[in-house]
Amino acid sequence: MQNTGVKTERRFLDGLLIAVVLSLLTFPSTLRAQINSGSIVGFVSDPSGASVPDATVVATNVATHVEARIVTRQNGNCPGNL
Repeated sequence: MQNTGVKTERRFLDGLLIAVVLSLLTFPSTLRAQINSGSIVGFVSDPSGASVPDATVVATNVATHVEARIVTRQNGNCPGNL
């Protein structure tokens, strides 16, 4: 009976090792999913609804206080990528 317990423990440890190795292999791919860029899509207009060309839009990360600036096109649209 003691031999059966050793085999069961060995299978458990082998399964645990496989799970740890698979987790470590997939972890770097999860890190690559985090990106440091974004986009703003929108339209800048004045109170009458007319477009505002060359307006500067400022996006601020409230946690780091880092600012990203983007200037609207002639039709008031934000070009997108920061």
